[in-house]
Amino acid sequence: MAAARGVSVRVIVPSVSDVPAVAHASRHLHKRLIQGGIRVFEWPPERMMHAKLGVIDDVWSTIGSYNLDSRSLYLNLEVGLVALDEKLGRDLREQFEKDIGRCTEVTIAGLEARGPWQKFLDWFWYQLRSQL
Repeated sequence: MAAARGVSVRVIVPSVSDVPAVAHASRHLHKRLIQGGIRVFEWPPERMMHAKLGVIDDVWSTIGSYNLDSRSLYLNLEVGLVALDEKLGRDLREQFEKDIGRCTEVTIAGLEARGPWQKFLDWFWYQLRSQL
């Protein structure tokens, strides 16, 4: 909804995962996100990315390992910090800007160029997302 209001929303997602089914399930949403005005970037495959970071207006920040799903809420030992601090917000945004420079932007054309088997796997694992 924020992107529809003209807010710049950019997301970095991993290009690889230690659970390939999860990578496929999340990739199934990329086209919808992009069409909604959200820019999606993939983290380089040479290193795993697990951190979650959010910065709003350089003031409100959150950082941690917590996923927004029931598994993290009830089963996993995850942690997240929420802070209202301008210096921290600016520092985290600056790090995000550096990180996004290492990423590759996901495009509709790139998603459509994927083979039918890859598209099927994305769709299939998305259908089973509640089990992952």
